[in-house]
Amino acid sequence: MVIFMDVSTWAALRGLVSRRLKHGYGQDQATGIYNRLHWGVLTYAATYRRRMRPRVLAKIDQYAGHAEVVFLRDRRHASPTPIADPITPKMIAPPSR
Repeated sequence: MVIFMDVSTWAALRGLVSRRLKHGYGQDQATGIYNRLHWGVLTYAATYRRRMRPRVLAKIDQYAGHAEVVFLRDRRHASPTPIADPITPKMIAPPSR
């Protein structure tokens, strides 16, 4: 099974900005990862569904064509905590060649 997080462009951009506002600038002391939000990151997120998504789906088809692909279209579907009204993610077969 392959789980593909497939949020909308606006949700991805909103997530980037909200993490920036929540965690601020600089380096995270616990992980050592720099919290940087620059034009390249925003451009990548804004164009991911158009440019990268087809390439990733093609690679999934190439290397895991037999696997069932689950598309999670909302962050709450990926939440580790139960939600009041669970929604079953839609199971979709990998794209055909």
